[in-house]
Amino acid sequence: MISAMATLDNAKDIITAAWNPSEEVLKNYTGAGIKGLCVSAGFDKAFNDCEANKSAKHSFSKIAAKSKGDFIKAILAFNFDWSSFAPDTIFKHLK
Repeated sequence: MISAMATLDNAKDIITAAWNPSEEVLKNYTGAGIKGLCVSAGFDKAFNDCEANKSAKHSFSKIAAKSKGDFIKAILAFNFDWSSFAPDTIFKHLK
């Protein structure tokens, strides 16, 4: 399927629209990998800039230090727009 996608002019747009950080997807990454995805997507900045999180003294570094399962739950509980993001590793397979 990846090789077929590589032939499309809008492959990156299709993949980006289809990628969604669900629990099922995120559990396949290491904790460090999940943290990297969040930083690449700008999730960490959005999480830290959220007034509710500031008031509650929540920070990205604190949720990233939790167990992998709790880290994933915290990511999914935060309202973040992932619609313009997909991991760079996916696009490397299009070549």
